[in-house]
Amino acid sequence: MKKIYLAQTFFILFIFFLTPQGILEAANISFTGEPKATVNTPYSIGIVLSGGEKTLGTDSVILYDPSMLKATSVTQGTLYPTYNPSANGRINLEKGKIILSGSTGFNNPVGATGVFSKITFTPIKKGKTLIRFDYAKGDTTKTGVIDFSGKDLLSAMPKPLAITIENESPIEIVWRYMTKAFSFLKK
Repeated sequence: MKKIYLAQTFFILFIFFLTPQGILEAANISFTGEPKATVNTPYSIGIVLSGGEKTLGTDSVILYDPSMLKATSVTQGTLYPTYNPSANGRINLEKGKIILSGSTGFNNPVGATGVFSKITFTPIKKGKTLIRFDYAKGDTTKTGVIDFSGKDLLSAMPKPLAITIENESPIEIVWRYMTKAFSFLKK
């Protein structure tokens, strides 16, 4: 019986005290969005933080195929009081890259739980594509969730969002041209 307690105690000590920092994931960043989109129809995704760990800020570098998608807007969330760069500087259409950072500004820490941002794309052509985070462990020029000690709270590559883009229906094509020609038809 003593051997069982000793083994349990050793296991608990190992898990809580001897596990190297960074092995356990304290925060997660992920995409929310439908796996299907339609050509020429606005398609929005969310970037969400989870885990609840107290953070100083989050850097997100999002990569996508500019031959398949055109980023049209990036809306900051309400998680952090400060977001950079300004709206026009967030999207690089040629490279298919979006950069957005949120920070507490060294004020009170923010829990890593909530909507970080929303991105709207216009799908360009039919096919399959990915939207992904540019991430490398320890690389401060890429995606990361940072605590007040400067430690990146992410421990693994965030999952990409796979999207299947379908063509517009003939009715959608006619409607799109009609609303361009007759602006009073817009919603």
